[in-house]
Amino acid sequence: PRLPAARPPPVTDDTQHVPRVEVRGSNAAVVWVGIPSAIAERYHHVPKHMLLRVDGKPTGRMCFDCVPAGLDKSRVVAHLIRVGDVVPGCALALGDRPAGNDEGLTRWHRAHKGAEIPFIAVSEHPALVPDWMADTHVRRLSNAEASAAVLHGLADRLVALGDADSWAQTVGDGSARASIGSGPGPEAEGSAGAAAAGRAVKDLNIGDLKIGELVREIVREVNQGQRLTYDKRE
Repeated sequence: PRLPAARPPPVTDDTQHVPRVEVRGSNAAVVWVGIPSAIAERYHHVPKHMLLRVDGKPTGRMCFDCVPAGLDKSRVVAHLIRVGDVVPGCALALGDRPAGNDEGLTRWHRAHKGAEIPFIAVSEHPALVPDWMADTHVRRLSNAEASAAVLHGLADRLVALGDADSWAQTVGDGSARASIGSGPGPEAEGSAGAAAAGRAVKDLNIGDLKIGELVREIVREVNQGQRLTYDKRE
């Protein structure tokens, strides 16, 4: 039988239409939804004459995003560092597309000791993770399970290395950030969240522990099957 002629996807935010094209946030982004990223990345490309203005990348499993050039996640991280809510050396990042829309979160991954924010890749597809990030790539679990296993490993290590009651109280106030690493913490004029992060480092007395080393150790344990996911623990 003769196949019907191909039709362009509708421009709509109606989730019942798949595939579709969404125009988001006062034209801040144009997103192709409903085409598997592994297929879309072969065909979706920003025209050469638009490369200086538009940044296009596969995102998630079924999307291809086009956003203004320079508008990526690194801008958010840089702002949070500037105001003291994120302290390099005392934070980490998680994502499934370090070569895609999460690239902005990887720019502190290879910074010098004390200024790094290691990126943990939880992608199920090795092709989506750069070779230089292999030692922080969780390969044996789904995205959600990998994230849960790493965060559980981090929490277990924090409790084991410090005072569990102090850690629980610090996290329980709702304002602390993930806080391990070296250095004295944020300056006095930082935000309340950054101040709580600094107290967590002091209370846990783990100032000599390097965040990058800890992350690599936990990822290695997860990949070797030494850590259970949250669901299995329940």
